[in-house]
Amino acid sequence: MLPEIRKDPLSGRWVIVAPDRAVRPQDLLAANQGEKGLRPCPFCPGCEEDTPNEVLALRAPGALPNDPNWRVRVIPNKFPAVIPDVPPAPLVWPELRSNGLPGVSLPGRGVHEVVIESRRHLHSNTQQSNAELAEVLAVYRQRLRQLETAGEWRYGLIFKNVGFAAGASLEHLHSQLVALPIIPAAIEEALRATYDYYQEHGRCYFCDLIQQEQRQAIRVVAESPGFIAICPFASRFAYETWIIPKSHAAGFSAAADESLSDLAQVLRSVLLKLERGLDQPAYNFAIRTVPFDRLRAEHYHWHIEVFPRLTRLAGFELSTDFYINIARPEDAATLLRQA
Repeated sequence: MLPEIRKDPLSGRWVIVAPDRAVRPQDLLAANQGEKGLRPCPFCPGCEEDTPNEVLALRAPGALPNDPNWRVRVIPNKFPAVIPDVPPAPLVWPELRSNGLPGVSLPGRGVHEVVIESRRHLHSNTQQSNAELAEVLAVYRQRLRQLETAGEWRYGLIFKNVGFAAGASLEHLHSQLVALPIIPAAIEEALRATYDYYQEHGRCYFCDLIQQEQRQAIRVVAESPGFIAICPFASRFAYETWIIPKSHAAGFSAAADESLSDLAQVLRSVLLKLERGLDQPAYNFAIRTVPFDRLRAEHYHWHIEVFPRLTRLAGFELSTDFYINIARPEDAATLLRQA
């Protein structure tokens, strides 16, 4: 069954309906239930025939595509939420139209890929060296640049799920990339807010935020020459941490080569602090960047958001989009700094 993208007319929120995702492998579910996980792992070298053909890989010179000699590998998701090969025409639901309801439905067009971040069967970026993690970040950047120039997509999101509670289905170190023909509502909201701030103050909100957090020094988790990690003032999740480049740039795809090693060091440090301070929590992280057509935006500033999954979203959060945080960001930053 083809995926579908539907828009809620009241909230403006987009929803992807993708029934085929329900059959994806779940070795972490098996482990969570006390059973042995899936073996062999489809992301380990030697199992390339179990995955779709790669779209990008870091390999030794002369190595053939899809052979086991790789360091980082990007493949189409075998159980995608969106797919590229569907017509772009809007779908029509007669029962909605006949009742006069303003339902909007689009084919589930897009790109959904998996970035296999290591040939070793690791479960955390903290098990990699800084150089290995910098290679992963370079692959993220390269793939985003390729999708930007394709001209078909408006937004690209790179995200990671670690642990069963964070939505991961396989243990082997990996992340995901989704490119969409629409801009998600949360991104549109952030773009509007930062644009309004820029219009009023003539400055980027994030650039001002960095200066404020450096002055106060109570929510800073880590800092390097090019990046700062903070627990934001109104964190939605306990121990939520943002990693922000100190130099203004709207899009992650514009990150300079020399900055990736610095970013890898800070990201690895933050994840290590979370693992040590919170006893190996499940977590998600996402790279928040601008839409492909706004790479020169003066009002937006790309960053990475890390969300430990220490509590479950319950009725209040799901019905109001209003979050309850069980840890003061100032206390969270103190614990993580010391971890």
